[in-house]
Amino acid sequence: MVKQPRVFADLAGLLHRPWEAYNCLSLAHRRGAGGKLLFGSDFPFCTAAESIERLYRLNEVTAGTSLPPVPREVLRQIVEREALKELNIE
Repeated sequence: MVKQPRVFADLAGLLHRPWEAYNCLSLAHRRGAGGKLLFGSDFPFCTAAESIERLYRLNEVTAGTSLPPVPREVLRQIVEREALKELNIE
Protein backbone atom coordinates (compact mmCIF):
# COMPACT_ATOMS: atom_id res chain seq x y z
CA MET A 1 0.00 0.00 0.00
CA VAL A 2 2.85 2.38 0.73
CA LYS A 3 4.47 1.89 -2.69
CA GLN A 4 1.31 2.22 -4.78
CA PRO A 5 -0.60 5.51 -4.50
CA ARG A 6 -3.94 4.04 -5.61
CA VAL A 7 -3.92 0.93 -3.43
CA PHE A 8 -6.03 0.98 -0.27
CA ALA A 9 -7.33 -1.62 2.18
CA ASP A 10 -10.57 -1.70 4.13
CA LEU A 11 -11.17 -3.03 7.61
CA ALA A 12 -14.44 -4.85 6.94
CA GLY A 13 -14.46 -8.16 8.75
CA LEU A 14 -11.12 -7.60 10.46
CA LEU A 15 -12.52 -6.01 13.60
CA HIS A 16 -14.19 -9.28 14.61
CA ARG A 17 -10.71 -10.53 15.45
CA PRO A 18 -9.24 -7.88 17.80
CA TRP A 19 -5.73 -9.34 18.11
CA GLU A 20 -5.36 -9.69 14.35
CA ALA A 21 -6.84 -6.22 13.83
CA TYR A 22 -4.38 -4.73 16.33
CA ASN A 23 -1.43 -6.36 14.58
CA CYS A 24 -2.55 -5.22 11.13
CA LEU A 25 -3.28 -1.64 12.16
CA SER A 26 -0.13 -1.39 14.24
CA LEU A 27 2.00 -2.61 11.34
CA ALA A 28 0.25 -0.31 8.86
CA HIS A 29 0.86 2.65 11.18
CA ARG A 30 4.54 1.78 11.70
CA ARG A 31 5.07 1.36 7.95
CA GLY A 32 3.39 4.68 7.14
CA ALA A 33 0.31 3.13 5.57
CA GLY A 34 -2.22 4.30 8.17
CA GLY A 35 -3.55 6.81 5.67
CA LYS A 36 -4.34 4.01 3.23
CA LEU A 37 -6.82 2.23 5.51
CA LEU A 38 -10.52 2.71 4.82
CA PHE A 39 -13.39 2.04 7.18
CA GLY A 40 -15.65 -0.89 6.33
CA SER A 41 -18.49 -1.92 8.64
CA ASP A 42 -18.87 -5.52 7.43
CA PHE A 43 -22.63 -4.92 7.03
CA PRO A 44 -24.91 -6.91 7.26
CA PHE A 45 -22.93 -8.92 9.81
CA CYS A 46 -22.23 -5.83 11.89
CA THR A 47 -23.58 -2.28 11.99
CA ALA A 48 -21.39 0.73 11.33
CA ALA A 49 -21.81 1.81 14.98
CA GLU A 50 -20.65 -1.61 16.24
CA SER A 51 -17.63 -1.55 13.94
CA ILE A 52 -16.68 1.97 15.01
CA GLU A 53 -16.91 0.93 18.66
CA ARG A 54 -14.71 -2.11 18.01
CA LEU A 55 -12.17 0.05 16.20
CA TYR A 56 -11.96 2.58 19.04
CA ARG A 57 -11.64 -0.26 21.58
CA LEU A 58 -8.83 -1.89 19.58
CA ASN A 59 -6.07 -0.96 22.02
CA GLU A 60 -7.82 -2.80 24.85
CA VAL A 61 -6.27 -5.99 23.50
CA THR A 62 -2.83 -4.76 24.61
CA ALA A 63 -3.89 -3.30 27.97
CA GLY A 64 -1.40 -4.18 30.69
CA THR A 65 1.34 -5.05 28.19
CA SER A 66 4.32 -3.14 26.87
CA LEU A 67 2.98 -3.26 23.32
CA PRO A 68 2.49 0.22 21.84
CA PRO A 69 -1.09 1.36 21.19
CA VAL A 70 -2.28 2.37 17.75
CA PRO A 71 -2.61 6.15 18.14
CA ARG A 72 -6.18 7.33 18.67
CA GLU A 73 -5.66 9.89 15.89
CA VAL A 74 -4.95 7.07 13.39
CA LEU A 75 -8.16 5.32 14.43
CA ARG A 76 -10.13 8.56 14.17
CA GLN A 77 -8.76 9.24 10.68
CA ILE A 78 -9.88 5.80 9.52
CA VAL A 79 -13.45 6.50 10.65
CA GLU A 80 -13.59 10.07 9.34
CA ARG A 81 -11.71 9.65 6.05
CA GLU A 82 -13.75 10.49 2.96
CA ALA A 83 -13.30 7.22 1.08
CA LEU A 84 -14.92 8.34 -2.17
CA LYS A 85 -12.67 11.39 -2.32
CA GLU A 86 -9.57 9.27 -1.56
CA LEU A 87 -10.55 6.86 -4.34
CA ASN A 88 -11.25 9.75 -6.73
CA ILE A 89 -14.90 8.74 -7.14
CA GLU A 90 -17.54 11.41 -7.64
